[in-house]
This record gives sequence, C-alpha cells and structure tokens, in this order.
Amino acid sequence: MELQSKNSFVDNNRSMRICCVVGCSNSEKKNPELSFYSFPGRNYEVERKQKWIAAVRRLSEGNKLWQPTANSRICSAHFDGGYDSTFNLTQNDSSTLVETSDICIQTDITLDIPQNINIIHLFCSSDGNDKSTQTDIQLTSYHTIKEKVVVEDQEIQEEISKLNKNYKSVACGSDLEMRDYFTGFAGITSEQDLKILTGIKFDFFNHLLKFIIPEKDGQPQFFKTLSTEDRLLLFLMKLKLGISFSAIGLLFGVSRQTVSNIFFSVLETVYKNVKKWIFWPSKEAVKQTMPDTFVNYPDCRVIIDCTEVYTDTPSRVDERIHMFSQYKGGYTAKFLLGISPSGMITFLSRSYAGRSTDSFIVNDSGFLNYIEPGDQILADKGFPQIKAEALQRNCTVVIPPFAFNPQFTKEEVLEQYSIASVRIHIERAIQRVKIFKILQHLNTELFETIDEIMYVICALANHKEPLIKKNK
Repeated sequence: MELQSKNSFVDNNRSMRICCVVGCSNSEKKNPELSFYSFPGRNYEVERKQKWIAAVRRLSEGNKLWQPTANSRICSAHFDGGYDSTFNLTQNDSSTLVETSDICIQTDITLDIPQNINIIHLFCSSDGNDKSTQTDIQLTSYHTIKEKVVVEDQEIQEEISKLNKNYKSVACGSDLEMRDYFTGFAGITSEQDLKILTGIKFDFFNHLLKFIIPEKDGQPQFFKTLSTEDRLLLFLMKLKLGISFSAIGLLFGVSRQTVSNIFFSVLETVYKNVKKWIFWPSKEAVKQTMPDTFVNYPDCRVIIDCTEVYTDTPSRVDERIHMFSQYKGGYTAKFLLGISPSGMITFLSRSYAGRSTDSFIVNDSGFLNYIEPGDQILADKGFPQIKAEALQRNCTVVIPPFAFNPQFTKEEVLEQYSIASVRIHIERAIQRVKIFKILQHLNTELFETIDEIMYVICALANHKEPLIKKNK
C-alpha cells in the first residue's frame, strides 16, 4: 500500500458502505458477501483505533494523518479469516468485532504495507524477536477463543486486584496455584465481615474471648488444634450460619469430631459465664425505660409469646407424638420468651415439646412467679387460659379481642390496632433470635444442649441496640 496525499476514496452515496483501504474498491452493493466494519470508538480502544488508522496508511490534506469518520468502513477482506463466519460477526456490529478481537490473539488487519513495518509487532504487541507468522497467530486465535479472556475494562481489573490481594499461593505438585481460602480470625479485618460470620462486633467478641480457656499442657488435643480466637469464632459461626460441623471443619482445616468437641466445650464455657445476662428487671427500671408508644399501657411489665424451632425426627415414638406441632406441621421444640417494653429479653423458658400449648408453658415454666400486683401482660390470642391465674395475682392480661359477632365493632377494631402496635415488638425480638440460623433446624446431636444454645443466642441478641428507644 502506498501513501496517498489525498483521500482517493469518494463516497458519493453515504448510505452505501465502501471500504476505505487504499486500492480496495469493495462495496456493500458490489460485494454483498463481505462485511464492513467501523473503526473502534470506545474510550479504552484508542490504541487499537490508531493501529487500524496506521494500517490504512492514508494522509489527509496538509500531510496530516488521515482520520476516519463515522461512515468510514473496512471490509472483511482485510481481516484474517474474514471474520464473516469464523467469529460470528454481523455487518452492523462493530462492538462485537472489538470484543471478539480482545478475546483472541490475532492480527486485526492483513493489509499490504511496506516490509519494514512488522505487522505482528504492530497489531499483536509482541517484541521484535517474535518469529511467529500470521498463520500461526490466526490458528492460535481459533484454539484459544474459548480459553483466554483479556479484560480491558480498567475498573474490573482493579476489582479483581482487590480480590486477589488476599489470595494465597499453595504448592500443587510442580506448579503453584492461586487459591482463596479461609484463614480464621486472623483473616477478619473489618467489623462488617465479623458481623456476617458471627452476628456480633469486635468489642463484644473480645469480651466473650475472656471466657475461653487458653491452651495449656494436659488439656485435650483439640484445645491445642486452634487458638482461643479461632475456637470462639468457630462456635459463633455455628450459631450464626448454622452450617454443619463437617463444613466448618473444612474451613478451619480440622476434622468434624474436633469441630464438635470445640463447639460443645465453648458452649459450656460461654453458657456458664452469661447465665445471669437474662434477668427480670425491677418495676421501676421498666417504667424508666418505657417508650412513649406504650402510653395506653403504662403498667405493662412484659410482652410474651412462644416460638418454635424445627428439629430432626425423634427416634422414639412417644417423643414424636409430643414433639409434632400441628401449627408448624413438623417436629419442633417450643420456647416462651418475654421482653420488657424497651425490647430486652427478660424471660426465657426451657424447651418444651412442640405439641405443648402456650398456656401450659406459661403455667409450667414459672413465668407467673415473676409477676407482681398491678402488672400488665401483653399477649396474643393463644393465651386466654392464663387470665384466671393472672387475676388471682391481681394482674391483667391484655390480648386482642375475639369476634363474637360476624364482624368487629369500631371500638374492637381500635383496641386491636392499639394492642398490635405495641405487641409487635415481641415479634421483632424473636426475629433477632431467629437470625442465628442454627435455630432453623436442630439435629439430634444438639438435642441435649438445646436449652443452653437458646440461652446463649438470647444473650447475644440482648447485646444489640435497643429495639425501641425512649424518646427524650
């Protein structure tokens, strides 16, 4: 191709696509079998566009380097393989041309240019000593189109770099492979990451860490397997994420049995140290923290409700009968929770079989022994039978009204809304407990410690911000 002082390409019909390469007369009208591609125009394609312009080898008036317009086209006859079917391009899709050429190792345009210009160096960015031929490069592109992806977008590259900075190199035979793996507590660098894994913040984690027994001689082997931080992290991850002992073992690089031993050991230790964290506050303390939303219930001492946790199918028939819950349609363990008007959990019963009624649990759990004369108890419609017992203690139980007529009266509707507006906070408190996914399904291995697990979770939930803040 020779340098031209003037553009010898004249487009008399703007709607007709004609190749702008010097000496080429291919047009869309005469050569419908060819494709005509526009020059790269994206911000990150400046270098590629300049290579195309250099390959065209044109000069505009004033001996300046020719610049393509929006209508300038290069026909597929000047591309390796033509691109027409091999790369599945369309005539109107110049962006596809760029994207496909980014995926392959290739020469973009095979034009007739002077021999002193190395076309491989010009388009493939290889060094001057590269002995590869255009044919070799073209074959390489066919074999590597599905194997090699070159990401041009700088922002994506930066994100990948951020992710790769935590990667570790591990030996795999004679090669080194980059892998991303869990490194325990030492790899947790942000408060958000710790909350995702455990549901708590660093300050509370450090407080719980004081309870964990450090490694000493003479202790079981699993004490020495992981550090105190990792043993506490393991325990909290089991509570928060609910994943199996085997899965946690893979993360920490220990056996399933070691994870089980550590979990139950830490559970026993933590439970003993937080045993007094759920307590019944005095009437004065409740009134001092009473939110303004309880203006219609100034004597409210506690809001109660029961919650159920799914379990494995019990092995014994009598246990299956008692644990099957008609309400949940499966085998469950049931707990009674009570919260103060401010949202703090102040009462937690032991576990009951799923078939137990709410009223039975209230009477059997000893909850009523905490009530004092003049107290109000807010509950839902599942607790009507406790009204008589509460009256004997000079207390009142406030529950939504029942519809004895075809529909509620205006007064009953207003009363229902009033009760629901404050009783809803017990549901929010239970939701705080249920975010610990170990409670989504308890297997038989956890049956014996179900009360301790629930107590620790409620203690952790109490550590969060108050559900309802008292207006100043």
